[in-house]
Amino acid sequence: MAFFVIFENKNIYMESVSLVFYLMAFVGVLFLFASISSWPWFFKQRRPQIFIEKFGMKGARFFYGFLGLLFLITGYLVIIDVLKFRF
Repeated sequence: MAFFVIFENKNIYMESVSLVFYLMAFVGVLFLFASISSWPWFFKQRRPQIFIEKFGMKGARFFYGFLGLLFLITGYLVIIDVLKFRF
């Protein structure tokens, strides 16, 4: 409820939500491209190494591809106002 007091103007609220989901869609594209092309700079980071150790390189690429697709679809659906995002 306090969130709506801060954002009394609906345009400011919608712009901030849109910005978050634009960033979410961008991260989804980044994850998807990284998993498709197997970027070394991406998979040499600490967090992907955890998945590489547990599932192998193919499993880590599949996981990040799925995660990227999920982020991209969710961000896109909220941006075009199919999914309603509410606090």
